[in-house]
Amino acid sequence: MKISESVFAAITDINQDSPFTLRVRGQCMVPVICCGAEVVVTRKKNYLPGDIIVFRSRDGTLLAHRLLAIYRKDGIWKALAKPDRSERSDAAVAVRDILGHIRVSGGIPVIHRLESLRVGLFILLKSGWRKMRPRQLPLINN
Repeated sequence: MKISESVFAAITDINQDSPFTLRVRGQCMVPVICCGAEVVVTRKKNYLPGDIIVFRSRDGTLLAHRLLAIYRKDGIWKALAKPDRSERSDAAVAVRDILGHIRVSGGIPVIHRLESLRVGLFILLKSGWRKMRPRQLPLINN
């Protein structure tokens, strides 16, 4: 679903204090999230590799994909994510475009977190990203 900047801002404001529900379309996160499933989106202060985040892509589409990494480039904090059923990552988006994360029944398995971290680091290193400074990771308090 594509949303305008003003609708995104309104959803972000509403989502500051309370979770909201979305219906998922598509097969890219199966079997974790099936097409037609209703998911609850909740804000967090910090997102970790392996979290399933809901964010607005560059073309305005809302997506639910697995977070690979958060990094800083040209003074802007960016998030790199990818669908589980794809080998390619999404184009990086600004961290401010993250609406929240989807809680998965039983939590995110450690293997998914480790795999997400591995893929994210590989992509970042391949693209010329040099070093991570964890103490500089942003708190998401939009």
